[in-house]
Amino acid sequence: MLASGWKNKEAFFANPVMLYNHDDKILPIGYWEDIQVADGVISALPVFDMDDKFAAKIAKKYEKGFIRGASISLRILEVDETQDVPVVTAWEMRESSIAPIPSNSGCLVILYDKDDKKVINLADFMGQHHKTKSKMDFKLIGAELGLSVSATPAQVQQAIVDLKLKAASADSLQAKLDGIEKKAEEDRKERTTVMLNDAIKDGRITEGQRENYASLMDKDFDAAVGVLTSLPKRINLSDIAGATTTGKDTATHAGKTFTELSKEDPAYLVKLKDENFEAFNLLYKADLGVDYVR
Repeated sequence: MLASGWKNKEAFFANPVMLYNHDDKILPIGYWEDIQVADGVISALPVFDMDDKFAAKIAKKYEKGFIRGASISLRILEVDETQDVPVVTAWEMRESSIAPIPSNSGCLVILYDKDDKKVINLADFMGQHHKTKSKMDFKLIGAELGLSVSATPAQVQQAIVDLKLKAASADSLQAKLDGIEKKAEEDRKERTTVMLNDAIKDGRITEGQRENYASLMDKDFDAAVGVLTSLPKRINLSDIAGATTTGKDTATHAGKTFTELSKEDPAYLVKLKDENFEAFNLLYKADLGVDYVR
């Protein structure tokens, strides 16, 4: 029962009657004052009719701590039954009593319907709700498992067991799949590193381009590999048979520069151009600063 659901408080404030143990066949033993609702708690101070011998007797028991309980009776206006237990979301106060033994920890003893006619036993109401809800839940569980509405508890239980076994098997397969995917990802990263190192070494890309190509390989590995392998390798003079470099801008072949060979052995240069144009062009460019135009 939600304290915030208390409706028509003014009616109770106008007549805050206090009974003894909800017995409305005897006169009230007092009234309540300083009634407050705060932080989900309803509180009030009892004021006893000390001219009434019975009320005065109860007051003494209260003051000495022999009676410490209070209990309310209320009319139910609205109930939310979508929760695990029904929740009274709107209600009206009928009366509040001094009670030696409240009916439960919530200090509720009697529930009335909104017409103030039918008395509802809280324990019976809760039990019936759980019984009905249990049957509904059982049918819903069976339906979710693909069983008919006439399925027995044993059939539902067996379906649940089968589902658990399938789930365990699926978890095992998923673990294996995760392992395979992890290994594939590690292999891809290793291949990416090797291929980028080789491309930089071959002069197909520069070190400054590594990050861009690595990003491309993360997005589409096969396409990036195709682009990378299609790039031409840088030709070093040292890779050409008989060619060497003697300085930053000086290239020689058989120990001679292009200028020296053109003077000493032009026929050899003609042969070199026909048989090894890369070496010929490197010698030419080292001396003249431009590529040889055929």
